[in-house]
Amino acid sequence: MDSNLSNCKVGEIVYLPRTELTIKSGWNSTYVRYINSRYICVREATDSQRAIFAKVLGRFAPSEVSIVDGKPFTRNDTDQLFEGYCYYSYPFPELKDVTEFLEILRSNPSLLKCFEEASMPFKPQSKIWVNEVLKYLFIKKKPMCYNPSADCLCTANDNEAPYRLTLAFYFKDELIW
Repeated sequence: MDSNLSNCKVGEIVYLPRTELTIKSGWNSTYVRYINSRYICVREATDSQRAIFAKVLGRFAPSEVSIVDGKPFTRNDTDQLFEGYCYYSYPFPELKDVTEFLEILRSNPSLLKCFEEASMPFKPQSKIWVNEVLKYLFIKKKPMCYNPSADCLCTANDNEAPYRLTLAFYFKDELIW
């Protein structure tokens, strides 16, 4: 694993290696979660805590978030295959990880400038898509977002576009996402 990940500093742009995980594959469509490219280091690694890397992907309307294999999925990238397509999505963060990320931003507001300078503007009081889903009518599922202002999970209205971010972690020479 890249030893630079253990030495990154808060606010630094970090380039994570492309890593993929196929979550569903059919005869003409493959769905893959992946990480790659530029992230901002929001917390440095220590012997007792993991480094946190964040990437703000912008705002996504509810119509852009679907459910694949029981979890939220957005088509962040697409490859045309010989027969069909491969759709890629950055992983959605867990609620506990989003609240930890927001706590770090509150304690270090200068990080918002780092996101702005990296062309990843972000408003921490806005809704954020998370990995949780709302199950209704026994089999249907809706993606959920976290509302920091009310400190609760909710579904997004059709006229809203919550922020989409992805988080990765580095601890003891292992990249976790």
